[in-house]
Amino acid sequence: MVGTSVMPVRDAIRRLEEAGLASSTPHKGAVVRTFTATELIQIYDVRTLLEVEAARRGTEHISEAEVEQMSEACQKLSDDVAAENWLGALHHDELMLMVLYSASRNPVLVTLIDNLWNQCRAYKVLGATEAMEKQDPSLWTPQPRLLAAVQARDVESVATITRESLTSARRRLEKRLIAQT
Repeated sequence: MVGTSVMPVRDAIRRLEEAGLASSTPHKGAVVRTFTATELIQIYDVRTLLEVEAARRGTEHISEAEVEQMSEACQKLSDDVAAENWLGALHHDELMLMVLYSASRNPVLVTLIDNLWNQCRAYKVLGATEAMEKQDPSLWTPQPRLLAAVQARDVESVATITRESLTSARRRLEKRLIAQT
């Protein structure tokens, strides 16, 4: 017993189900949702569509304060990479992107992206771990370029960098999934 009443647990499970991260079977309980290789690739395809659009819109509407937030997150990401703190680096990467996407002023778009991130977070952590083991810094090179493009308010460069980053992530995922079969 962990001292939690039934209602908050039910609410948490319901939220996980709504996010597509768990499924319930009557009289059996809830289980964590797993994805097929095809579903994961499809998630990355949808992420690319949504995140490129969010990056475009965010760049068009971003404030100086939000650019500063992105800059701080980018610096912390760099510090985390230097310290080999991959979970911290992933956190600051997501923080940086969430600031940009939130600048789109479209909360529905941001919520959809966040839900997709939640669905593939374990694979992002695995990818970062592999990059660390292989001493591959390419996972961390788009962020400073993205920040520079946002600072210049260069919408097309921001969209291109976002698309390239997600395409690269999708390729790494495909390679990993093929190696597992």
